[in-house]
Amino acid sequence: MDRRWRCSLVLLVLALDTASKGQLIRRPLNPFTVKSPSGRIALWVNPSEEYGDGPAFYRATKDGKLLWQANLPYTVNTIAITDSGLAAGCASIFGPKNIPYIAVIEISGDGIAYVLDRISQDGPQPVDSPRQPQVGGILLDPDHDRLTVRMSDFSQSGESWRRYSFSKLARTSIEKLAAPSENTARSVIGASLIQGTDLVLVDWYTFDDNRDQMGQAFTVVDANMKQVWRIDLVGDFDSDKKGEEAYEQSSKVMNSGLILDVSKPNRFDVRFVKQKVRVKFEARRTGQTWTVTEVGRSPFVETPKLTPPSRIFKNVNLKTVRTLKVPRTADPPSQVHDVASFSVVGKKIILLRGGAQPSICATDLNGREIRTIRLPKMPIGAELMMAKANENRFVLIATKDEGAGKAWAWTVDFARSSCGALKNFQAFHVKSVTAFSDSSFAVLSTEHVPFSIAEHLSLHSSSGSLVWDHRQYGTSGRSGELLSPEDVCADSVGNMVVVDNIRHTLQTFDRKDNLVRDLDLDKAWGKKAEYPTNVVCAPNGGFWLVDMFAVLHIAHDGKIIRRLEPRFVGNKMIDLKGGISLDESGVPWCTDGFSIYRLNSTGLVDLTVGNKTRRSGIGDISQLAVGIDGRVYAQDRVTGGVSVFSKSGSNLFTCMPAATGLQSGKFGPSFDIARSGCVYIHGEDAVASYFPDGTRMKSVRVLKGKPKGAPFASNPNWYWRWASLLDEHGQVQGHIERWPDLSWLEYQGVLEAPNGELAIIETPSGFAGQGLLKLAFLTSHGVPLSQMILPAIGDKVGAAFDGQRVYISTDKGLCALDRKGKPIWRSKPKGWNDKWEVYPSLGMLALYNGDRTVTWVKPQ
Repeated sequence: MDRRWRCSLVLLVLALDTASKGQLIRRPLNPFTVKSPSGRIALWVNPSEEYGDGPAFYRATKDGKLLWQANLPYTVNTIAITDSGLAAGCASIFGPKNIPYIAVIEISGDGIAYVLDRISQDGPQPVDSPRQPQVGGILLDPDHDRLTVRMSDFSQSGESWRRYSFSKLARTSIEKLAAPSENTARSVIGASLIQGTDLVLVDWYTFDDNRDQMGQAFTVVDANMKQVWRIDLVGDFDSDKKGEEAYEQSSKVMNSGLILDVSKPNRFDVRFVKQKVRVKFEARRTGQTWTVTEVGRSPFVETPKLTPPSRIFKNVNLKTVRTLKVPRTADPPSQVHDVASFSVVGKKIILLRGGAQPSICATDLNGREIRTIRLPKMPIGAELMMAKANENRFVLIATKDEGAGKAWAWTVDFARSSCGALKNFQAFHVKSVTAFSDSSFAVLSTEHVPFSIAEHLSLHSSSGSLVWDHRQYGTSGRSGELLSPEDVCADSVGNMVVVDNIRHTLQTFDRKDNLVRDLDLDKAWGKKAEYPTNVVCAPNGGFWLVDMFAVLHIAHDGKIIRRLEPRFVGNKMIDLKGGISLDESGVPWCTDGFSIYRLNSTGLVDLTVGNKTRRSGIGDISQLAVGIDGRVYAQDRVTGGVSVFSKSGSNLFTCMPAATGLQSGKFGPSFDIARSGCVYIHGEDAVASYFPDGTRMKSVRVLKGKPKGAPFASNPNWYWRWASLLDEHGQVQGHIERWPDLSWLEYQGVLEAPNGELAIIETPSGFAGQGLLKLAFLTSHGVPLSQMILPAIGDKVGAAFDGQRVYISTDKGLCALDRKGKPIWRSKPKGWNDKWEVYPSLGMLALYNGDRTVTWVKPQ
């Protein structure tokens, strides 16, 4: 082959849809290095954008000596390189008019790029999914002058393989890789060339719906895409583990790579998971016929796990120096609190209360308790929901999103003050429940299957027994399918109405699981719905529907009768929890989890049941912080006001954002404090700023976006919000995008010491999923000082930095480490849980227990 091609780099450029970026979970693309099989040639790629959408810097070396380096307008995200210097990979690009496409690009040894092919991604696309088709992988075969680009598409089984000739700079063919079995083969796990041949080994993920078994199948195909060998391993991923552990194990096994070795000519090793063996095969050619035979097997030995650094913490006791309990100056809470679900029945409200002691309570319209039924002990971490069967009987569901999904059910009878378990009930993770007058009920649930989900609409008898189950695994676009069902309600004749938040439809099913109607909301409204999530049948006709922040009353044909935006008097939006409940007159009610509100015809609250809307005082605390000078800052959950207390406990002043006209936003206001003691209360798109004496500054709109290369400054009035440095007016003055090792900062916040120096601690999900945490120190100007790996210390829930030590609060207690990551001490105060927070204050540590009490401590 021509030396020019041996030294060339071929890039496959994968384009992504801008519209899908906000809908899909995307992982940052960190700088990475790939090496040739011998290890002599290395290519380092440093993306300029977090998700690999823009240019990148490339540096190629051989035996450590520079071959070439260049800034190119494409970012590789998957790449392979041979010992001859030939490589292929994936990157992101957009064409004219922002239309995405996949391009095959050749880059010569001096870094000059040539486009070989363009593959459009502008056709019909699935909803909330990556642009199709997608690149499944690449096969680089310079010995046969062939680059194979594996393309996958959600709408098709198998893969489409595009083949290119390096010497001709052109595509030579498009071939179909058919699945070995249309009934069980789901997708390709991986594919590799078999050295010394023109064969390709393919590993398939299989799932047998009838037997509910996960497994794999290996096939070998020749240069003409003809299958020459196949072996099926049915149930190869099945294990004795159950629920979440089983799914985690199967995912881990598939991600580990089951094609173990293809480096020897005509040989390949694969893993048989269930048998726990490494099996060796040999491919031989006789004339035009290939045969594949087993030539040996041995026990499979897993690669040892990454061992956490060996660190020993000294256990110490923390001596209490002082304690401050934030007083409650607002009226005590009524019986209406921790609202998980509710129904309006005549002049009564039946509400399901969550919290530490769940209960179902009946109150009058003033919030006074009429009757309370204590519930049995609920599964830890379960979500609770309730549906009304009639004025006395309710169906209660507890559900957990773990493993395939779990759920439990009870019938609550107010006439008998009883709560009975429905032992015959079984379901996956329940999203919604609706009940009928005969106490039968229907649930929407989600079943987690490997790499996907299955949606269920099921009908249950009054005893909880399953009547029928409508299971949907994958969709073809037909109207009776469940694509993304979000809520279900019973209509006036006993049918089930399901709202779909992707298709924007109301699907009506009868009691025999027949589709009665499929109402397209977009067509009925003459415009696209935003995100419909909750539906309830109106007693006076039609439906009430929650669509993003709006509540709509629609007629039976879908036409909008009325559109409301639930608000308090004063125009503050209600942070809706759940959907709308209707009384017998069809008047809408809603809740934010703290109180229950009746809405008038314009969407304003005209009756509050529970804690009245306040303009002052401290009730429940939504956020608390402790300053380095001992001041305590407590934010009221209702008003958003921040009350500032001295270290002795006296109330110095209160910062009230309502006086500034600050809109709280969907999740309510939050606040930050600067080293100087300035207070900054953030709303939806603005910040209310206060000097350390409580005097209000000007409120301005927060600058959106992240400036690049902006200078940092050690100004005590400025403050860090996540990884952005903001000035007194809420304007972004600096931003930290990367760790010192140039990997992208993801979901981490910046810790600021009293002297202005900075520390960053990784989230527990980071560092190869081994439970280890990265720690980095920076100057007050953002200049990196050091980076290290911390020992496995438990699940991090909070952290603080005093300039000399880092304090990490975990589910197991509080840990202190020095600036080299060396353990100093560990302690677990009495009553410790994962809600405790730590702050450096007065030369000590201030611990907030999550329940109004701050304690200053010193290690003994």
